[in-house]
Amino acid sequence: MLQRWTRVADLAGVLALFASMAVLSQAQEGSTPRVWALVSTPTDGPMVSFTLTFSEPVSGVDVGDFRVLGSQTALIQDVQPTDNDDVYTVTVSHDNSAADIVVMLVDDDSIRSTSDAPLGGVGAQNGNFSSIVTKISGASTLANKPITGTSASPRTPSRVFGSVSSLKLTSTGIPVIAYNDETNADLKLAVCDTLLCTHPTITTIATTNVLAYSLSMSMTANDTPVIAYSENLTGGYNTDLRLAVCNDTKCSNPTFSTLDSRPDGVGFISMALNSADTPVVSYHDYFTGYLKLAVCNNTACTSKTVMVLDDSATVGQYSSIALTATNNPIVSYYDVTNGDLKLAVCADPMCSTKTLSTLASAGTVGRYTSLAVTASNIPVISFFDDDANDLKLAVCDTTACATPVISTIDSTGIVGFLTSIVLNSAGAPVISYLDQTNEALKIAVCNNTACTSPVLSTLEKYAGLLPGSLALTAENRPIVSYSDYTSGVFKYTLGPIIIDLGQPNSFVKTAPGTPTITSTSVVLAWNAAVGATSYEYCIALSAVACTIWNSTGTATLHTVTDLVHGATYYWQVRARNDVGTTLANSSALWRFTVTLPPTSFAKSSPANNATNQKTSLSLSWAASTRATSYEYCIALTTATCTNWKSTGSARTAAVTGLTKNKAYYWQVRAKNPGGTTLSSSTFWKFTTAK
Repeated sequence: MLQRWTRVADLAGVLALFASMAVLSQAQEGSTPRVWALVSTPTDGPMVSFTLTFSEPVSGVDVGDFRVLGSQTALIQDVQPTDNDDVYTVTVSHDNSAADIVVMLVDDDSIRSTSDAPLGGVGAQNGNFSSIVTKISGASTLANKPITGTSASPRTPSRVFGSVSSLKLTSTGIPVIAYNDETNADLKLAVCDTLLCTHPTITTIATTNVLAYSLSMSMTANDTPVIAYSENLTGGYNTDLRLAVCNDTKCSNPTFSTLDSRPDGVGFISMALNSADTPVVSYHDYFTGYLKLAVCNNTACTSKTVMVLDDSATVGQYSSIALTATNNPIVSYYDVTNGDLKLAVCADPMCSTKTLSTLASAGTVGRYTSLAVTASNIPVISFFDDDANDLKLAVCDTTACATPVISTIDSTGIVGFLTSIVLNSAGAPVISYLDQTNEALKIAVCNNTACTSPVLSTLEKYAGLLPGSLALTAENRPIVSYSDYTSGVFKYTLGPIIIDLGQPNSFVKTAPGTPTITSTSVVLAWNAAVGATSYEYCIALSAVACTIWNSTGTATLHTVTDLVHGATYYWQVRARNDVGTTLANSSALWRFTVTLPPTSFAKSSPANNATNQKTSLSLSWAASTRATSYEYCIALTTATCTNWKSTGSARTAAVTGLTKNKAYYWQVRAKNPGGTTLSSSTFWKFTTAK
């Protein structure tokens, strides 16, 4: 199957600053054009420019094809083709308000390929596409949310972080990040509230002169973090390899153990958990210059086995560990003495026997290694080639890696520092790294394990960036934690790239489109997704709890019943096929609050058809459940009873100045944000005395 590429998210409240993105041209999909990307260009002026990239040259793109969401005043000003017929510039004017905007391409089949095929195929809206959220106050892009402070009030600190972090996802897809607070020499943990991480909870794990310049974290099957890190407990040059084992996801009461203590310290720590959640840690011993391995006996590591993996030279820097399906450790690392990229492959979980091999040795290569292992136990390693200044990839032929294939992923400038590699659901590498020449955080998305056609994108372009750790969501969406040394902020980026391996097209939810529901049942509805064979929805009382998926088959709507008054519900839909799933609205949940109208109630006095009433009297009525206020009207006819007067929450109204010997009609209604309920649905009548 030809690869189908990038979708850019419409993410309300997204945390990332995407300063620029370069989407490389890939193989066309054939006769059906699609949108690859719609990305804003940073600007401080009254205009925001979006770069729109199609999968192939198209025509018929004009202002009428676009909508601006999120702002009443932002308008599509102009749409112009670039030198390439597959790339257009969309210009949006705004009033420099504080709004966040999203530009949406609405497909009406007017956009056609050179072979006259409509966008997304025949049918309106099947080629719809939304941009990422763009903030148009001052700078036109949405800045990353600093991961610091408390869960209630994230703040932007001064020099709050170190140069290292380790990112993992819980079983429900919630990001958890261990990192070094350089100012205070603390080891900290950020646990996000949602995938967007708008309010992370920060926990200090260790505070006594941690100096955690090297750390690595993994998550147990119960979503509890385990962190290996370096700690200076005694002063001088002695540094310990320490392990913090958390008792819950937020690590409120961790237990600690020491795995190794070395005179000149330890560094370049990398950890994995085996199938029994037992830590296995590779690291560099500065005193001997060797690559070492610590294998624990259980999660708490009440005992451990420490061994030397390679003592051939000064080796073991930039170590990265992964485990095979049978829990055998594999470690990639840098041979400092010889300038080589090396690999240690263990034959058993305790690494009683091992094979050491050199993967690359031409010049100085092998720094900043990051290792992943395919489902068939094939090592895949990203690394930096110092001589060529390139980001490179080594793909092994077997587990032992007798004949690796080395390829260049990015060669423009000095690129490939601080790599982090993850394999997507199809076994294709995704690599985050630093472009030193352009001072940019970049990401390479491969089309297959060999990465024959990578797509390179810039996530943020700014001086002082230090990429940390990469993870992928269940939908293959990249997430990167990293440091911004210039501004002193630790950052988290939810990447705009969704890897398209043939899963359903992007699609959107359509109803309910209002924030308030006035019934105990509601119809959830969404547009059809091209390529979907079925749909699933989740609905819950919090965004985090929306994890139970219910199938609707091929139906694009579902009625939910038994809703509770006063409750706020979060919901999402995903389209499925044999290849994978696609979340509606690029993973953004919708929500609504149930507010039922007031209940029926009765009027009290004066009684219906009462006579000989005074010209000054009091109207009264019973309480209506859920009412927040009441209104009444009184007139000589029912048709003229239109002047409604509020009594607030009071259930009486004083009426004066009535005329003698006249018939009056009156009514009361109860109100709340969910609606209005008339008392008894009929007017009552009384007659004043002569």
